[in-house]
Amino acid sequence: MYRILVVDGEPEVLAVARLFLEGDGEIVVDTAASPASAFAKMDVTSYDVVVSDYPTPEMGGIDFLREVRSRYGDIPFIIVTAHSREGLAIEAFNNGATGYLQKGADTKGTFVELTHLIRNAAGKRDAERALAESEGQFNDIIENAHDLIQSVRPDGTFILVNRAWRETLGYSAGEVASIVVFDIIAPEALDAYMEMFSGLLHGASQKGFKTIFLAKDGRRIPVRGNVSCRMAGSIPVASRGIFHSICLPERSEAEVHTLLASIRNLP
Repeated sequence: MYRILVVDGEPEVLAVARLFLEGDGEIVVDTAASPASAFAKMDVTSYDVVVSDYPTPEMGGIDFLREVRSRYGDIPFIIVTAHSREGLAIEAFNNGATGYLQKGADTKGTFVELTHLIRNAAGKRDAERALAESEGQFNDIIENAHDLIQSVRPDGTFILVNRAWRETLGYSAGEVASIVVFDIIAPEALDAYMEMFSGLLHGASQKGFKTIFLAKDGRRIPVRGNVSCRMAGSIPVASRGIFHSICLPERSEAEVHTLLASIRNLP
């Protein structure tokens, strides 16, 4: 169910809007007869979508839109107008409107289209929030994992490394940006690593691959890991690897499976 705020200076328009939009029980409508009244309600109530007439009482519709964006961020905002001024839609979208609808002679048809715009706008925002939350949880898993996790471009430059990787090898995030993966492989292990890396770029994967990482201070760190390559068709996009120090206890199968499931979403 979505809660929306309809802003219009004509009480009869607000009454009709509530009647039509609440018809299927999926939308709850609050109304405001002016921007000032709308701001008072938005200060205490979280709305999924704002629907505003153009122009509104007290200030122009675009000015109202700008003020909503300034105060409340990216809340979906739909402008509904009977005006047909050339360029109004472009101006609205350039100032952050989510949707734009010109009123027609068919009142019912107009509200059917408005209902569609509201659902699309609110649904898209829900999806974006869910994605952001999911990505945040995913990033926490990767960043806080005890294993050394890396994502590497086909040219060897790093897309990302996690905290355990940085702390174990002694590189800052800025330093990682200036090196390539072959810089952190011990010379005696480099040929085998390059052969493995070449295979990755042709779609191969390696489970339990052993190599020797070279820390910034020269320490050699024997590791074992699972590596694979993300492909876009036949084009390699990035190799991904989870490495575990051979000097530490082995990960359980469940722990390895969890990390492998997470790393599939790496860039």
